[in-house]
Amino acid sequence: MRYSDFETMTKRITAQEYVYQKDAIFSQASLLFEEVAQVEKGVRLLGITLTNLDPLTYENIVLPLWETGGS
Repeated sequence: MRYSDFETMTKRITAQEYVYQKDAIFSQASLLFEEVAQVEKGVRLLGITLTNLDPLTYENIVLPLWETGGS
């Protein structure tokens, strides 16, 4: 966070589990903001960085085109 007088404040939090929902990320960022924000100084810049991301993986499966074992 950078204030109007160009003073810079940094704060970090590490989640215990992987976070992938935007609401959870927003919630954590809001908690950090509330902890360090001095809005009366005027916030000039606010940045959020996510690190140690786990890649999202998918599994390909084969779907049957026709039912087998008719009636």
